[in-house]
Amino acid sequence: MPRISTGSTRNSTKRWNSTIPIWLAGRYSTAGIRMQLCNARRIMINTLSPGIAWSIKAHGTSINCSASGCGYPYRVRQLLPYQPSTQIKDPMNTQAAFIIGTGRCGSTLLSKMINAYAGITSVSEFFSMITDLGTMIPEAFPEGPVSGAAFWNILSGIYPKQNTMLRHGVAMKEVLYTDRPDAAFRAATGVPALLQTTLPHLTEDHDALFEALAREVSCWPSATVAVHYQQFMQTLCRQFGDVLWVERSGGSLRIVHRLYEAFPRARYVHLVRDGRNCALSMEKHLGFRMAMLSFQMIEVLGVDPYLSDDREFVDDLPDELVDFLPENFNPEAFRNYSDTQASLFGHYWSGELIQGLETLQKMPAEQLLTVSYEDLLEYPERTFRTIIEFLAPDRVDMDQIREVCRLVGRPRSDWQALPKRERELLARSCEPGFMALEANVH
Repeated sequence: MPRISTGSTRNSTKRWNSTIPIWLAGRYSTAGIRMQLCNARRIMINTLSPGIAWSIKAHGTSINCSASGCGYPYRVRQLLPYQPSTQIKDPMNTQAAFIIGTGRCGSTLLSKMINAYAGITSVSEFFSMITDLGTMIPEAFPEGPVSGAAFWNILSGIYPKQNTMLRHGVAMKEVLYTDRPDAAFRAATGVPALLQTTLPHLTEDHDALFEALAREVSCWPSATVAVHYQQFMQTLCRQFGDVLWVERSGGSLRIVHRLYEAFPRARYVHLVRDGRNCALSMEKHLGFRMAMLSFQMIEVLGVDPYLSDDREFVDDLPDELVDFLPENFNPEAFRNYSDTQASLFGHYWSGELIQGLETLQKMPAEQLLTVSYEDLLEYPERTFRTIIEFLAPDRVDMDQIREVCRLVGRPRSDWQALPKRERELLARSCEPGFMALEANVH
Protein backbone atom coordinates (compact mmCIF):
# COMPACT_ATOMS: atom_id res chain seq x y z
CA MET A 1 0.00 0.00 0.00
CA PRO A 2 1.18 3.57 -0.59
CA ARG A 3 2.98 5.46 2.10
CA ILE A 4 1.26 8.57 3.34
CA SER A 5 2.93 11.54 4.87
CA THR A 6 2.74 11.55 8.62
CA GLY A 7 2.66 15.33 8.73
CA SER A 8 -0.50 14.88 10.88
CA THR A 9 -1.91 12.29 8.79
CA ARG A 10 -21.19 12.08 -23.38
CA ASN A 11 -25.10 8.98 -26.40
CA SER A 12 -22.16 9.37 -28.65
CA THR A 13 -23.19 10.98 -31.92
CA LYS A 14 -21.82 9.83 -35.25
CA ARG A 15 -19.38 12.72 -35.03
CA TRP A 16 -17.86 11.47 -31.79
CA ASN A 17 -14.14 12.06 -31.95
CA SER A 18 -12.29 9.17 -30.35
CA THR A 19 -9.20 11.30 -29.86
CA ILE A 20 -10.78 13.34 -27.07
CA PRO A 21 -8.34 13.03 -24.19
CA ILE A 22 -9.41 10.67 -21.45
CA TRP A 23 -8.71 13.28 -18.84
CA LEU A 24 -11.41 15.50 -20.37
CA ALA A 25 -13.94 12.94 -21.51
CA GLY A 26 -13.37 10.97 -18.37
CA ARG A 27 -13.54 7.24 -18.01
CA TYR A 28 -14.89 6.78 -14.54
CA SER A 29 -17.59 8.29 -12.40
CA THR A 30 -20.65 7.23 -10.49
CA ALA A 31 -23.56 5.74 -12.43
CA GLY A 32 -26.47 8.01 -13.22
CA ILE A 33 -24.60 11.29 -13.57
CA ARG A 34 -26.46 13.34 -16.15
CA MET A 35 -25.56 16.90 -16.98
CA GLN A 36 -26.69 19.10 -19.85
CA LEU A 37 -24.25 20.27 -22.48
CA CYS A 38 -24.29 23.76 -23.97
CA ASN A 39 -27.13 25.45 -22.11
CA ALA A 40 -29.27 22.32 -22.18
CA ARG A 41 -29.18 22.19 -25.98
CA ARG A 42 -28.00 18.63 -26.01
CA ILE A 43 -27.42 15.74 -23.66
CA MET A 44 -24.11 14.00 -23.61
CA ILE A 45 -23.90 10.56 -22.06
CA ASN A 46 -20.68 8.81 -22.90
CA THR A 47 -20.58 5.12 -22.08
CA LEU A 48 -16.95 4.20 -22.32
CA SER A 49 -15.98 0.82 -20.90
CA PRO A 50 -14.99 -0.09 -18.26
CA GLY A 51 -16.72 2.70 -16.38
CA ILE A 52 -19.60 5.11 -16.82
CA ALA A 53 -18.21 8.42 -17.95
CA TRP A 54 -19.52 11.57 -16.49
CA SER A 55 -21.18 14.21 -18.66
CA ILE A 56 -20.03 17.75 -18.86
CA LYS A 57 -22.32 20.73 -18.51
CA ALA A 58 -21.33 23.89 -20.32
CA HIS A 59 -23.29 27.09 -19.93
CA GLY A 60 -21.36 28.81 -22.54
CA THR A 61 -16.36 27.71 -17.90
CA SER A 62 12.18 35.21 0.69
CA ILE A 63 13.12 33.64 -2.57
CA ASN A 64 12.72 36.47 -4.98
CA CYS A 65 11.37 36.07 -8.48
CA SER A 66 13.19 37.33 -11.54
CA ALA A 67 12.83 40.75 -13.11
CA SER A 68 9.74 39.49 -14.92
CA GLY A 69 7.80 40.12 -11.73
CA CYS A 70 5.91 36.88 -12.12
CA GLY A 71 6.06 36.00 -8.45
CA TYR A 72 7.56 32.62 -9.34
CA PRO A 73 10.97 31.69 -7.96
CA TYR A 74 13.83 31.09 -10.34
CA ARG A 75 16.67 28.75 -9.62
CA VAL A 76 19.23 30.79 -7.74
CA ARG A 77 22.20 28.68 -8.89
CA GLN A 78 23.92 29.57 -12.15
CA LEU A 79 23.57 27.51 -15.28
CA LEU A 80 26.84 25.62 -15.73
CA PRO A 81 28.74 25.52 -19.06
CA TYR A 82 26.75 23.20 -21.30
CA GLN A 83 27.48 19.55 -20.63
CA PRO A 84 26.66 17.21 -23.56
CA SER A 85 24.95 14.00 -22.57
CA THR A 86 26.56 10.60 -22.75
CA GLN A 87 24.91 7.42 -23.98
CA ILE A 88 22.74 5.94 -21.23
CA LYS A 89 23.38 2.24 -20.81
CA ASP A 90 20.40 1.64 -18.54
CA PRO A 91 17.93 4.54 -18.85
CA MET A 92 15.64 3.05 -16.21
CA ASN A 93 18.29 2.82 -13.52
CA THR A 94 18.65 6.50 -12.65
CA GLN A 95 17.49 8.87 -9.96
CA ALA A 96 14.12 9.99 -11.29
CA ALA A 97 10.92 11.11 -9.62
CA PHE A 98 7.50 12.53 -10.42
CA ILE A 99 5.02 14.61 -8.48
CA ILE A 100 1.56 13.55 -9.60
CA GLY A 101 -1.93 14.82 -8.87
CA THR A 102 -5.29 15.82 -10.29
CA GLY A 103 -4.29 19.40 -10.95
CA ARG A 104 -4.95 22.35 -8.63
CA CYS A 105 -3.78 20.17 -5.77
CA GLY A 106 -0.81 22.23 -4.63
CA SER A 107 1.78 20.69 -6.92
CA THR A 108 2.92 24.05 -8.30
CA LEU A 109 3.89 25.08 -4.79
CA LEU A 110 5.78 21.85 -4.33
CA SER A 111 7.63 22.45 -7.63
CA LYS A 112 8.72 25.85 -6.35
CA MET A 113 9.95 24.35 -3.12
CA ILE A 114 11.91 21.60 -4.84
CA ASN A 115 13.34 24.11 -7.31
CA ALA A 116 14.77 26.03 -4.38
CA TYR A 117 16.36 22.93 -2.84
CA ALA A 118 19.98 22.23 -3.71
CA GLY A 119 20.88 19.16 -5.74
CA ILE A 120 17.48 18.56 -7.33
CA THR A 121 16.41 19.64 -10.82
CA SER A 122 12.75 20.66 -10.73
CA VAL A 123 11.22 19.97 -14.17
CA SER A 124 7.97 21.94 -14.13
CA GLU A 125 4.97 21.60 -16.49
CA PHE A 126 7.02 19.55 -18.96
CA PHE A 127 4.29 17.07 -19.95
CA SER A 128 1.54 19.70 -19.62
CA MET A 129 3.15 21.86 -22.27
CA ILE A 130 4.39 19.23 -24.74
CA THR A 131 0.84 17.78 -24.78
CA ASP A 132 -0.73 21.25 -25.23
CA LEU A 133 -2.54 21.25 -21.90
CA GLY A 134 -3.17 17.51 -22.00
CA THR A 135 -4.97 17.50 -25.37
CA MET A 136 -2.19 15.78 -27.37
CA ILE A 137 -1.07 13.02 -25.04
CA PRO A 138 -0.68 10.18 -27.61
CA GLU A 139 1.54 12.40 -29.75
CA ALA A 140 3.94 12.77 -26.84
CA PHE A 141 4.20 9.00 -26.36
CA PRO A 142 4.70 7.55 -29.87
CA GLU A 143 5.32 3.83 -30.19
CA GLY A 144 8.51 2.32 -31.54
CA PRO A 145 11.86 3.98 -32.25
CA VAL A 146 11.88 7.76 -32.51
CA SER A 147 14.70 9.77 -34.04
CA GLY A 148 16.33 12.54 -32.09
CA ALA A 149 14.95 15.08 -34.56
CA ALA A 150 11.41 13.76 -34.13
CA PHE A 151 11.79 13.79 -30.37
CA TRP A 152 13.02 17.38 -30.42
CA ASN A 153 9.98 18.30 -32.53
CA ILE A 154 7.80 17.09 -29.66
CA LEU A 155 9.65 19.22 -27.14
CA SER A 156 9.97 22.32 -29.31
CA GLY A 157 6.50 22.30 -30.87
CA ILE A 158 4.62 25.59 -30.95
CA TYR A 159 1.25 24.25 -29.91
CA PRO A 160 -2.01 26.07 -30.69
CA LYS A 161 -3.96 26.24 -27.43
CA GLN A 162 -1.26 27.44 -25.11
CA ASN A 163 0.00 29.90 -27.75
CA THR A 164 -3.47 31.26 -28.48
CA MET A 165 -3.74 32.06 -24.80
CA LEU A 166 -0.28 33.58 -24.70
CA ARG A 167 -0.82 35.67 -27.83
CA HIS A 168 -4.06 37.12 -26.45
CA GLY A 169 -2.74 37.88 -23.00
CA VAL A 170 -4.66 35.19 -21.13
CA ALA A 171 -1.86 32.74 -20.46
CA MET A 172 -1.89 30.70 -17.29
CA LYS A 173 0.11 32.05 -14.38
CA GLU A 174 2.36 29.03 -14.72
CA VAL A 175 3.66 30.33 -18.07
CA LEU A 176 6.97 32.07 -17.35
CA TYR A 177 8.34 33.06 -20.79
CA THR A 178 8.23 36.81 -21.24
CA ASP A 179 8.50 39.18 -24.21
CA ARG A 180 11.64 40.85 -22.95
CA PRO A 181 13.75 42.80 -25.50
CA ASP A 182 16.33 40.04 -25.96
CA ALA A 183 13.84 37.16 -26.07
CA ALA A 184 14.39 34.64 -28.88
CA PHE A 185 10.64 34.10 -29.35
CA ARG A 186 7.58 36.32 -29.26
CA ALA A 187 4.06 35.67 -28.08
CA ALA A 188 2.78 37.03 -31.40
CA THR A 189 4.56 34.31 -33.37
CA GLY A 190 4.59 31.51 -30.82
CA VAL A 191 6.74 30.10 -28.05
CA PRO A 192 7.95 26.47 -28.04
CA ALA A 193 6.48 24.17 -25.42
CA LEU A 194 9.78 23.69 -23.61
CA LEU A 195 10.14 27.45 -23.17
CA GLN A 196 6.65 28.12 -21.89
CA THR A 197 7.51 27.06 -18.35
CA THR A 198 10.06 24.27 -18.03
CA LEU A 199 13.30 26.05 -18.91
CA PRO A 200 12.38 29.49 -17.49
CA HIS A 201 11.51 27.72 -14.25
CA LEU A 202 15.12 26.57 -14.05
CA THR A 203 17.15 29.49 -15.33
CA GLU A 204 16.94 32.99 -16.72
CA ASP A 205 19.36 31.79 -19.44
CA HIS A 206 16.55 29.67 -20.87
CA ASP A 207 16.96 30.79 -24.51
CA ALA A 208 20.65 29.84 -24.52
CA LEU A 209 19.87 26.49 -22.88
CA PHE A 210 17.10 25.86 -25.44
CA GLU A 211 19.52 26.47 -28.33
CA ALA A 212 22.15 24.17 -26.84
CA LEU A 213 19.59 21.43 -26.26
CA ALA A 214 18.29 21.80 -29.82
CA ARG A 215 21.76 21.25 -31.27
CA GLU A 216 22.31 18.12 -29.25
CA VAL A 217 18.92 16.41 -28.90
CA SER A 218 18.04 16.65 -32.58
CA CYS A 219 21.16 14.56 -33.35
CA TRP A 220 20.43 11.75 -30.90
CA PRO A 221 20.13 8.27 -32.45
CA SER A 222 16.72 6.63 -32.68
CA ALA A 223 15.41 5.16 -29.45
CA THR A 224 12.14 4.61 -27.66
CA VAL A 225 10.53 7.76 -26.34
CA ALA A 226 11.10 6.50 -22.79
CA VAL A 227 14.85 6.40 -23.39
CA HIS A 228 14.74 9.86 -24.95
CA TYR A 229 12.82 11.31 -22.00
CA GLN A 230 15.21 9.75 -19.52
CA GLN A 231 18.26 11.02 -21.37
CA PHE A 232 16.72 14.47 -21.73
CA MET A 233 16.00 14.73 -18.02
CA GLN A 234 19.51 13.58 -17.18
CA THR A 235 20.90 16.18 -19.57
CA LEU A 236 18.94 18.89 -17.76
CA CYS A 237 20.28 17.64 -14.44
CA ARG A 238 23.83 17.84 -15.71
CA GLN A 239 23.45 21.52 -16.62
CA PHE A 240 22.95 22.40 -12.97
CA GLY A 241 25.24 19.87 -11.38
CA ASP A 242 22.28 18.12 -9.76
CA VAL A 243 21.93 14.47 -8.81
CA LEU A 244 18.16 13.98 -9.12
CA TRP A 245 15.36 15.25 -11.35
CA VAL A 246 11.72 15.62 -10.31
CA GLU A 247 9.08 16.26 -13.01
CA ARG A 248 5.80 17.88 -12.05
CA SER A 249 2.94 18.71 -14.43
CA GLY A 250 -0.48 19.89 -13.36
CA GLY A 251 -3.01 17.08 -13.71
CA SER A 252 -0.36 14.42 -14.36
CA LEU A 253 -2.45 11.74 -12.66
CA ARG A 254 -4.19 11.36 -16.02
CA ILE A 255 -0.95 10.06 -17.56
CA VAL A 256 0.50 8.22 -14.60
CA HIS A 257 -0.02 4.87 -16.36
CA ARG A 258 2.16 6.11 -19.23
CA LEU A 259 4.75 7.48 -16.86
CA TYR A 260 4.95 4.26 -14.88
CA GLU A 261 5.33 2.24 -18.08
CA ALA A 262 8.13 4.52 -19.25
CA PHE A 263 9.76 4.95 -15.83
CA PRO A 264 9.07 1.78 -13.84
CA ARG A 265 11.85 2.47 -11.33
CA ALA A 266 11.10 6.13 -10.66
CA ARG A 267 9.70 7.37 -7.37
CA TYR A 268 6.26 8.94 -7.31
CA VAL A 269 4.92 11.54 -4.89
CA HIS A 270 1.11 11.60 -5.05
CA LEU A 271 -0.07 14.97 -3.79
CA VAL A 272 -3.68 14.89 -2.61
CA ARG A 273 -5.90 17.86 -1.79
CA ASP A 274 -9.51 18.08 -0.61
CA GLY A 275 -11.45 17.56 -3.86
CA ARG A 276 -13.93 20.30 -3.04
CA ASN A 277 -11.21 22.93 -2.95
CA CYS A 278 -9.50 21.38 -5.98
CA ALA A 279 -12.76 21.74 -7.91
CA LEU A 280 -13.14 25.40 -6.94
CA SER A 281 -9.59 26.11 -8.06
CA MET A 282 -10.09 24.23 -11.35
CA GLU A 283 -13.22 26.29 -12.04
CA LYS A 284 -11.15 29.48 -11.98
CA HIS A 285 -8.03 28.20 -13.72
CA LEU A 286 -7.46 29.39 -17.31
CA GLY A 287 -5.80 26.17 -18.42
CA PHE A 288 -8.72 24.05 -17.27
CA ARG A 289 -11.06 26.58 -18.88
CA MET A 290 -9.33 26.25 -22.26
CA ALA A 291 -9.35 22.47 -22.04
CA MET A 292 -13.04 22.25 -21.12
CA LEU A 293 -14.13 24.76 -23.78
CA SER A 294 -12.07 22.90 -26.37
CA PHE A 295 -13.74 19.64 -25.40
CA GLN A 296 -17.21 21.17 -25.81
CA MET A 297 -16.28 22.43 -29.28
CA ILE A 298 -14.86 19.03 -30.25
CA GLU A 299 -18.13 17.45 -29.12
CA VAL A 300 -20.12 19.65 -31.52
CA LEU A 301 -17.67 19.94 -34.43
CA GLY A 302 -16.35 16.39 -34.37
CA VAL A 303 -12.79 17.73 -34.67
CA ASP A 304 -10.49 19.81 -32.54
CA PRO A 305 -10.84 23.32 -34.03
CA TYR A 306 -7.31 24.13 -32.91
CA LEU A 307 -5.90 21.24 -34.95
CA SER A 308 -8.30 21.14 -37.92
CA ASP A 309 -9.81 23.66 -40.35
CA ASP A 310 -12.92 21.49 -40.79
CA ARG A 311 -15.95 23.65 -39.99
CA GLU A 312 -18.68 21.45 -41.53
CA PHE A 313 -20.77 21.60 -38.37
CA VAL A 314 -19.85 25.08 -37.20
CA ASP A 315 -23.48 26.25 -37.51
CA ASP A 316 -24.30 23.78 -34.74
CA LEU A 317 -21.93 25.49 -32.37
CA PRO A 318 -23.79 27.36 -29.61
CA ASP A 319 -23.38 31.12 -29.69
CA GLU A 320 -21.57 31.12 -26.37
CA LEU A 321 -18.77 28.96 -27.81
CA VAL A 322 -18.18 30.84 -31.09
CA ASP A 323 -15.90 33.32 -29.33
CA PHE A 324 -13.50 30.51 -28.45
CA LEU A 325 -12.79 29.23 -31.96
CA PRO A 326 -9.16 30.05 -32.76
CA GLU A 327 -10.18 32.28 -35.69
CA ASN A 328 -12.58 34.23 -33.45
CA PHE A 329 -10.81 34.04 -30.12
CA ASN A 330 -12.05 36.75 -27.78
CA PRO A 331 -9.76 37.14 -24.78
CA GLU A 332 -12.26 39.19 -22.79
CA ALA A 333 -14.99 36.59 -23.27
CA PHE A 334 -12.48 33.92 -22.28
CA ARG A 335 -11.25 35.76 -19.23
CA ASN A 336 -14.77 36.52 -18.01
CA TYR A 337 -16.27 33.12 -18.78
CA SER A 338 -17.66 31.75 -15.57
CA ASP A 339 -20.80 29.84 -16.51
CA THR A 340 -19.76 26.52 -15.06
CA GLN A 341 -20.43 24.75 -11.80
CA ALA A 342 -17.81 23.61 -9.35
CA SER A 343 -19.54 20.23 -9.14
CA LEU A 344 -18.53 19.59 -12.77
CA PHE A 345 -14.93 19.72 -11.69
CA GLY A 346 -15.76 17.65 -8.63
CA HIS A 347 -16.85 14.84 -10.96
CA TYR A 348 -13.63 15.32 -12.89
CA TRP A 349 -11.57 15.15 -9.71
CA SER A 350 -13.26 11.93 -8.64
CA GLY A 351 -12.82 10.33 -12.05
CA GLU A 352 -9.14 11.20 -12.23
CA LEU A 353 -8.48 9.76 -8.81
CA ILE A 354 -10.33 6.50 -9.46
CA GLN A 355 -8.49 6.00 -12.73
CA GLY A 356 -5.10 7.05 -11.43
CA LEU A 357 -5.28 4.93 -8.30
CA GLU A 358 -5.47 1.83 -10.49
CA THR A 359 -1.87 2.49 -11.50
CA LEU A 360 -0.69 3.63 -8.10
CA GLN A 361 -1.88 0.35 -6.57
CA LYS A 362 0.59 -1.52 -8.79
CA MET A 363 3.59 0.36 -7.49
CA PRO A 364 5.87 -1.10 -4.82
CA ALA A 365 5.46 0.71 -1.51
CA GLU A 366 9.03 1.98 -1.61
CA GLN A 367 8.33 3.85 -4.88
CA LEU A 368 5.20 5.73 -3.79
CA LEU A 369 4.60 8.42 -1.21
CA THR A 370 1.15 9.94 -0.75
CA VAL A 371 1.18 13.43 0.74
CA SER A 372 -1.66 15.66 1.86
CA TYR A 373 -1.58 19.26 0.61
CA GLU A 374 -3.32 20.25 3.81
CA ASP A 375 -0.43 18.74 5.77
CA LEU A 376 2.06 20.65 3.64
CA LEU A 377 0.29 23.87 4.62
CA GLU A 378 -0.21 23.03 8.28
CA TYR A 379 3.09 21.28 8.96
CA PRO A 380 5.39 22.48 6.16
CA GLU A 381 8.77 21.56 7.64
CA ARG A 382 7.74 18.11 8.78
CA THR A 383 5.93 17.30 5.53
CA PHE A 384 8.62 18.66 3.22
CA ARG A 385 11.25 16.76 5.17
CA THR A 386 9.23 13.57 4.60
CA ILE A 387 9.25 14.33 0.87
CA ILE A 388 13.00 14.99 0.75
CA GLU A 389 13.70 11.85 2.78
CA PHE A 390 11.68 9.87 0.23
CA LEU A 391 13.26 11.51 -2.83
CA ALA A 392 16.86 11.93 -1.71
CA PRO A 393 17.48 10.57 1.79
CA ASP A 394 21.16 11.50 1.66
CA ARG A 395 20.37 15.18 0.99
CA VAL A 396 18.22 16.07 4.00
CA ASP A 397 19.27 19.49 5.25
CA MET A 398 17.02 21.05 7.89
CA ASP A 399 18.41 24.54 7.37
CA GLN A 400 17.47 24.34 3.69
CA ILE A 401 14.11 22.82 4.53
CA ARG A 402 13.27 25.65 6.94
CA GLU A 403 14.28 28.27 4.37
CA VAL A 404 12.35 26.63 1.52
CA CYS A 405 9.24 26.32 3.69
CA ARG A 406 9.02 30.11 3.78
CA LEU A 407 7.40 29.74 0.34
CA VAL A 408 4.36 28.12 1.91
CA GLY A 409 1.33 30.41 2.09
CA ARG A 410 -2.35 29.95 2.70
CA PRO A 411 -4.89 28.42 0.28
CA ARG A 412 -7.27 30.71 -1.59
CA SER A 413 -10.14 28.25 -2.19
CA ASP A 414 -12.71 27.56 0.50
CA TRP A 415 -15.61 25.35 -0.55
CA GLN A 416 -17.42 26.02 2.72
CA ALA A 417 -18.02 29.63 1.62
CA LEU A 418 -20.33 28.44 -1.18
CA PRO A 419 -24.12 28.67 -0.88
CA LYS A 420 -25.66 25.60 0.73
CA ARG A 421 -27.04 24.03 -2.48
CA GLU A 422 -23.72 24.44 -4.30
CA ARG A 423 -21.88 22.95 -1.34
CA GLU A 424 -24.17 19.92 -1.40
CA LEU A 425 -23.74 19.36 -5.14
CA LEU A 426 -19.99 19.78 -4.88
CA ALA A 427 -19.69 17.41 -1.94
CA ARG A 428 -21.79 14.80 -3.72
CA SER A 429 -19.64 15.04 -6.86
CA CYS A 430 -16.49 14.43 -4.83
CA GLU A 431 -17.83 11.46 -2.86
CA PRO A 432 -16.50 8.79 -5.27
CA GLY A 433 -13.04 10.31 -5.09
CA PHE A 434 -13.01 10.46 -1.32
CA MET A 435 -14.18 6.84 -1.14
CA ALA A 436 -11.44 5.75 -3.52
CA LEU A 437 -8.81 7.52 -1.44
CA GLU A 438 -10.12 5.99 1.78
CA ALA A 439 -10.00 2.53 0.26
CA ASN A 440 -6.56 2.83 -1.29
CA VAL A 441 -4.46 5.19 0.83
CA HIS A 442 -3.46 4.18 4.31
